[in-house]
Amino acid sequence: MKNTDAALIYRTLNGDDNAFAELVKKYQKQVKSCLRNCKRARGLSSRSSISRK
Repeated sequence: MKNTDAALIYRTLNGDDNAFAELVKKYQKQVKSCLRNCKRARGLSSRSSISRK
């Protein structure tokens, strides 16, 4: 049986560590990419603020 995200979240909230691990494995690349993009954006905005002063 294929686990849907909703089922994995439900199982995770009920203490199923294997379900949590499955969610992490499924989405870790997207989360890392998002965090890199956020960090890059913060760096750009702080540099533009410094150069405007």
